[in-house]
Amino acid sequence: MSTKTRATIPEIATHTVSIDVGTYDSIPFLFTFKTDGTGIAEDHQYNDDKVEFTWDPSIVEREDESGIEDILSEYAHTRFWDDLNQQLNDPVLSSEDYGSEELVFENGSNEELERIVRLILYSVPALWENDRDEVDIVIRARTESEDAHLDEYCEFMEDPDVPDEIKSRVDGLISLCLQWIDPYGWSMEYNDGAYGRTSGYSESANSLDYTVSRPSFHELAEAREELLQLFAKHNLAEDAQAFLPEEGE
Repeated sequence: MSTKTRATIPEIATHTVSIDVGTYDSIPFLFTFKTDGTGIAEDHQYNDDKVEFTWDPSIVEREDESGIEDILSEYAHTRFWDDLNQQLNDPVLSSEDYGSEELVFENGSNEELERIVRLILYSVPALWENDRDEVDIVIRARTESEDAHLDEYCEFMEDPDVPDEIKSRVDGLISLCLQWIDPYGWSMEYNDGAYGRTSGYSESANSLDYTVSRPSFHELAEAREELLQLFAKHNLAEDAQAFLPEEGE
């Protein structure tokens, strides 16, 4: 009588290594490697943030126990930054992510923008009533995620004595000139979120601050025409006209 030999199911072994992937803060990750070629990377601080992966167990099959940990630790670092980090709910920031972009004008210049801001403010005579001495304007530069724009929280925009109609006119005209003047630059700033994680930091646009002093009668009289001539060079005179008050207002 013949007998059948039952196939032996190979035992699945497990190896675990812990690595620190933080750049400036400790961010430990636990890697679990199974000899069936599966694995999981788990955030020690946020246990619900984990990602499964596959790997080739042959990289450690001829190693003794003392050598396995070193090989898997190195492999874990490589896999984390190559593809696993991007799959997390809240990816870890690398050293490159903490960088910044110095303020530059990729089109136009600071002098040109400052001149136009001054002419815009001079082209709204009602803004200078009640003996206003100066106006402070802040423009935020373009970043990778946002266009350049008038800062809605600058002193001018938050001044309760400036009517909303005037704010809207100024905002519209500045938006128009930023179609060809292109200030660009930003820095990463902590936003009270998780340290070292994408959610904890935000791009903060560089700012351009302009203080425009009260115009003379001559400057007030000529600002509108000079401003429209500048917009006309970029085929935007008609658009700019729509934001300007009627002459004499």
